Amino acid sequence: MKQFAFSLIQVCLFRKKPQDLPASKTLLMYAASAAFIIFFFRNTLLSGSGNSFPIALVQVILLGLSLKALLILFSKHERWLQSATALFGCSALLVAAVIPFLIAAGSGDFTNDSLSAAKLVVMFASVWYFAIIIFILRETLEVSLILGFVLALVLELMLATVILKIFGDSIL
Repeated sequence: MKQFAFSLIQVCLFRKKPQDLPASKTLLMYAASAAFIIFFFRNTLLSGSGNSFPIALVQVILLGLSLKALLILFSKHERWLQSATALFGCSALLVAAVIPFLIAAGSGDFTNDSLSAAKLVVMFASVWYFAIIIFILRETLEVSLILGFVLALVLELMLATVILKIFGDSIL
């Protein structure tokens, strides 16, 4: 398990590709479960609403289904285990690393004018997370950097739109 976590960190640092991870259903389940738990904790921290559990569940399911659809669209469905493991695992690692800074920044209060170091770290981590998604999609689908960027942008916008449509303002 320690080697798996180290490999995920290497993917987050762009030193390993998703294809370098073992193709294992067990590791995929660990990564998806970790992503769900971390998303649940983050959602509870940010919104404080009772919807944290279903929101986290929908986030993980939509992320997985979106990736599966892209893999089918690009005829790379055989890369599901490794790319999904990388996506869920890297998401869990990065979001977990940001949680202390969210707490330091005052939970979800990013609307006031003050810009603290904690808020800067959260913003940097958000950009880094987006870059990781681009990297995973680019390497998995074997597409150009620009197409990877566009796919990641569409993926993130679609996920946010669906989550907002399902749960409304209760996630904010």
